[in-house]
Amino acid sequence: MDIFIASGKMDHARTSIAELLKHNEWQNAIQEIQSASLPPLHKNELLRETLTACVNAKDLETACQINNLLPENIKWPEIFFKNYPSPT
Repeated sequence: MDIFIASGKMDHARTSIAELLKHNEWQNAIQEIQSASLPPLHKNELLRETLTACVNAKDLETACQINNLLPENIKWPEIFFKNYPSPT
């Protein structure tokens, strides 16, 4: 894939995902990422960004779900989710 085409697709996907995350539409963001015609590296990057947004919003259930979609070498440690403060 041409680097400029890949870069443009990634920018478009990131913008689209960011809009979903503004409204806490986690499941729609996950579906959008998984269906995007992007290389796995870019999809994983978007999943990590979505994971971070979920954790910041204290939606640990969805964060764990996203974490399970990531390859082992870039997953967040499970202990993080056990020790993270529960939402109030």
